[in-house]
Amino acid sequence: GEDAANIPDVLPEAAPNWPHTVVEGRNYHRRYALAIVQGMKRCIRKTPNWAKLYNIRQEKNENPAAFYEHLCNTCKRYTDLDPEDVNGKRVLIPLFIGQSY
Repeated sequence: GEDAANIPDVLPEAAPNWPHTVVEGRNYHRRYALAIVQGMKRCIRKTPNWAKLYNIRQEKNENPAAFYEHLCNTCKRYTDLDPEDVNGKRVLIPLFIGQSY
């Protein structure tokens, strides 16, 4: 993350005069592109992939705690639920019971 004071330097409102032919100019362009991509990633809401969560099954010899952790990690990665909050637990507990070996 860039410091807020540097934002006008990294994302100028007017067309900058950054030379492409020198390293410093290319570095400005690189930082500019990186800031744009990071901003876009922060703005785009993750599309939940519930199938990833519902397709997990506990293996025959898998420890129940490890299975629950696997469910939680998949929940964090593929959905917008927080497995630690009440709504996340409302989803995960029935899955844990129903998909246990």
